Amino acid sequence: ENGSKVITEKFVSLNDYVFRHADFKNHQEFIYPDWLVVESFFQSAGLYLHCAERDFSPYVISCKNIHFRRAIVAGEIIQHHVFLDVRKESFIIVSGESKVGEETVVSYQQVWLGFQQHETQHS
Repeated sequence: ENGSKVITEKFVSLNDYVFRHADFKNHQEFIYPDWLVVESFFQSAGLYLHCAERDFSPYVISCKNIHFRRAIVAGEIIQHHVFLDVRKESFIIVSGESKVGEETVVSYQQVWLGFQQHETQHS
C-alpha cells in the first residue's frame, strides 16, 4: 500500500462551466483556475479510499508546499500522479504532481486527507 501510485487524467474542456462567459478573443480567459487543478488532484487522492472498498466521506485536512510552475489552459490534459505516503486509521498522507505531457505543472507535498464513515439514514 504505502508507496503505491494512482494516475488519473482530467481533460480541460472549453465546455467546462468555468469557461461559460469566456471571450473567445481573449486567450487569457482560457486559463483553468488553480483551485480547480488542486481540487481534481484531491479527488484523485480520494481514490485510495475507494480502493479500500469502504464507505467513507473524505475531506482535506491540510496541504503543504503546493508549487505552481505554469498555468493550464483549455484543451490540455492534466495527468495527476498521486503517491500514497502514509495510511492510518482515519487519514492518509499523499504527495505528487500534476503534469501536462512530460512537464510537471504543479507539485504537492504532504496532502492530508481525513475520512469518516458515511452515516446511514433510517426510514
